Amino acid sequence: MQPSAEIMKRVLLASSSPSLLERNHNLLKRRGVQILTVTTGREALEYHRDYPLDLILADIQLGDMAGDLLCAELRSRDTRSVPVVIICHDQPGDKARVAQSSADAMICRPIVPLQLMETVGRLLELEMVRRRRIDLELEVTVLNKEDGTEHSFISRDISSSGIRLEGECRLSSGSRIVCRFTLPCAYRIEVDGVVVRRVEAPEGRQQYGILFLDLPHASCCQIESLVAASAG
Repeated sequence: MQPSAEIMKRVLLASSSPSLLERNHNLLKRRGVQILTVTTGREALEYHRDYPLDLILADIQLGDMAGDLLCAELRSRDTRSVPVVIICHDQPGDKARVAQSSADAMICRPIVPLQLMETVGRLLELEMVRRRRIDLELEVTVLNKEDGTEHSFISRDISSSGIRLEGECRLSSGSRIVCRFTLPCAYRIEVDGVVVRRVEAPEGRQQYGILFLDLPHASCCQIESLVAASAG
């Protein structure tokens, strides 16, 4: 059951791409979020001035200004601390610009719907993706696709949508990685993923929320069976 319009979270989506606006407007609207769309940075600033917004999703390239500059302008006049997510291309230059901005999160194009919902849900404190998750400690090898380095992590929990890792290595939000690990049933999994959240863990370690990308069906079934067995 969707919340009433009076209590729905209000999200502003700013992009000069009609297809991006339409596709993601419909996706988020189906999750019970009120979506406003604009095509320029100026319009985004006007909406921010005139309406109470709960979240702003801004493309890195708008018709009249860059998304990171829009974020800086919003911060300079924002007394309500509205979270800002910048959508950019999966390229080092774009990602560096977002990382140096004051944005709360980054989403790379092409947009993965599950990643979008997880990011928006986390910032709005809404449960937009419901996947059962179990505590599970595994050794996980992570290949950072940006620099080709490999690092060792320990998993803390897992579901068919992603895995939470802990280790000493630092990864950037939005980084594309490859996770390799073996389930207790001796089933080996290798899957692409993206870092969707990062938090400080005790003793200077880091914890990362990893969203799986294109998890093979057989691997998904193995994880779901493990989760079901643990819950049962």
